[in-house]
Amino acid sequence: MKKLTLSFLTGILFFVPSFLISQNKVVVFEEILFYDGYSTLEKLANEIVPVPDGVHRLKTSVVTTKLTKAQLDLFGDTIQMEVIIKAACDNYDRLGHVHLALVPKGAETYDMNEVDRYELGRFVTPFMDKNKQPDTVPYRYNVNYLKHVFKDKDLLENYDFWMELDVFGVPYAANTEISGCSGRNDVFYGSLNFITSDSIEQQEGNVLIPIFNKFTLRNYNEDNTDELYQTRKSADITIENNLPNCKLVLITSNHGANAGGEEYSRRRHFVYFNDNLVLNYKPGRRSCEEFRKYNTQGNGIYGSSTKTDEQWQSFSNWCPGDVIDTRVIELGDLTAGTHTFTIDVPDAVFADREGSFPLSLYFLSTIEKTDEDYLEVSETEVLLHNDGFKKYIQIKSNTDWAVTSTATWLTVEPLLGSNSGTLVFSAKNTTAQRTATVEVSNSDTTIYINVKQDLSYFNVDKTIIYAPAKGSTETVRLTGNISGIGYSKSSLLSIVSSSPITLTIKENTTDKVRIGTLSFTATGFDDRVIKVFQDAGPVSLINITVDNQIIIYPNPANDILNINASSQIDRVELYNISGQLIYSNQANNSEVSVNTSEFAQGLYIVKVYTENGHTTQKVSILK
Repeated sequence: MKKLTLSFLTGILFFVPSFLISQNKVVVFEEILFYDGYSTLEKLANEIVPVPDGVHRLKTSVVTTKLTKAQLDLFGDTIQMEVIIKAACDNYDRLGHVHLALVPKGAETYDMNEVDRYELGRFVTPFMDKNKQPDTVPYRYNVNYLKHVFKDKDLLENYDFWMELDVFGVPYAANTEISGCSGRNDVFYGSLNFITSDSIEQQEGNVLIPIFNKFTLRNYNEDNTDELYQTRKSADITIENNLPNCKLVLITSNHGANAGGEEYSRRRHFVYFNDNLVLNYKPGRRSCEEFRKYNTQGNGIYGSSTKTDEQWQSFSNWCPGDVIDTRVIELGDLTAGTHTFTIDVPDAVFADREGSFPLSLYFLSTIEKTDEDYLEVSETEVLLHNDGFKKYIQIKSNTDWAVTSTATWLTVEPLLGSNSGTLVFSAKNTTAQRTATVEVSNSDTTIYINVKQDLSYFNVDKTIIYAPAKGSTETVRLTGNISGIGYSKSSLLSIVSSSPITLTIKENTTDKVRIGTLSFTATGFDDRVIKVFQDAGPVSLINITVDNQIIIYPNPANDILNINASSQIDRVELYNISGQLIYSNQANNSEVSVNTSEFAQGLYIVKVYTENGHTTQKVSILK
């Protein structure tokens, strides 16, 4: 484990009112063209466009450049990072990254595997057609927590700061689907900027420790998890001295586009520090609709029409055209010694042994020297969902603070604290939206946090399942924002997995249609019931001879059901799945046609009576 001790120059600081603080734009890359990520620089040497002086291509998908002293001098107290991606000849959603590489002073270039690299941002490109507008998409990140790193004296004396932009793309689909892309290997244009203030703090005594950089977390390889078939990864972090204002910077994203893949299943992630839960989250936005405008190429994620919030939350871990969240976990003050980080995703499945969760993590401790007491919170708007859902708000302070809330339905912990820490918000399920205001205050500052809880809900994606007599495997998707959902089922069903819910319907060896139910229950909600109808097993043809064979067609039927017999048909009866007689006809003919256009879609029982007896058969009516 490597450790970097950071220090800042001390000097005179002048107070500048916030409305007078100027903004500086640090341009790092401007419309650099990226190429097929599966190819090499050597293979594409004859077509790769030259890059500006000072920019180096490390791969077809990665460029890097060293920040100049003039650029570093511009970094100040507030830092926003901006990535802009422009469409070329990749029309699919791809993953991109921004890294800071600390390279020994004076090196002309470097090996990515030989230096400490820190992922500052991750994003997903939209499905873009370069011939349609908009053809660019912006990504923005608040990286104020890095202000000490960019201005550190020891780091600046020993390392050069190199910025990497990594945009992995593949042109193969666009070669045939996008006009003007035939035979091309370029995939995206990429730009990188920082927007920063010139109000510069100068501190010392900070610590930066790299832990993981895009580590491939998955449960089906021993080298990618702590325990085979458990999606869990731990790391020890050793600090030599007591440290203040410690934090972890974490980036994860879920991938696996196969059927039942992790890309389409929201899994709750649990983060522990020294065996204490410090964060739990499910990836994914409330909705991806705000990014639809950037997805100018038709695709199966956005589809052709607007989706509801519930639809997005039922499958979407991230939005093409959006950033992947960077999660800054405030740990407060830590004592010298070895501390342990663990991330656990217990519900992850990795169907067919496909998919992964790329994991980036680093540790940072900063000295905040000031003559004034300060109090900050990471968010002032909190949205809660269901019983069991928790929202974590980071507090940054150098003094004692207290929390005040008059809402009896809302739980906030702790109510008292000192220095930096974490507030945990939670609430029980609700049948109506409700709001509250929470105050966080020290001796001279009060911050108001607005809390809103959504109407709690849960639903299933179907209410009826039709199964053949031989049995089948069915999938049920449960959507909602509550926990503690239970279920009950009929004996003909077996649940074999829970996310998504997969059930098997056993073979029906009887001559009767079987009816079962699968019911989901939650306190305060009506049951969500799925009815299961299963075909009868093989039925004996009673008193039927070869000369009296009966043929029923087509099956399934739509508007007309035809019945032919080798002898006279006396009567035809149709029963619905509940056993109710819905059709009866005195035929007196060997051929009968039944108009089924007014019948509901479903499974029916047909009884055909002839002079020699009767027979029963199953038919389906489709619409």
